[in-house]
Amino acid sequence: MLKDAPRTARYVLRKIPGAPGFIYDAATLATSKDRLRTGLGIAGGAAGAAAGGAIGGPVGAALGSAAGEAGTEWVYDHRDELARKAADTAQWMKARTAQVAGGFAHGFDQGLAPYVTPLR
Repeated sequence: MLKDAPRTARYVLRKIPGAPGFIYDAATLATSKDRLRTGLGIAGGAAGAAAGGAIGGPVGAALGSAAGEAGTEWVYDHRDELARKAADTAQWMKARTAQVAGGFAHGFDQGLAPYVTPLR
């Protein structure tokens, strides 16, 4: 494939193998309606490619890039729902901690150590 390419193109492709992908990503970022989402997708794709390349060579890099980009953009698209669920989880943890602490305090008020529960 490189034999048919012009000499300058062969040099660039040998020295910078990711140049075509980088140019595509830059063009996509420049023409995107939501640049933050696209930028995060590109960053996720780069991170996924690095991780996949370390594990599985070129095929791993390709799969990691696709998964990283898709995953990052999915998180960005669902960020409001994820933030609401995180807040609900934090509220539940706070209520549960208060409930458990209240149960221990009640046992302590009856003259029991906080970690001892009476047998029934």
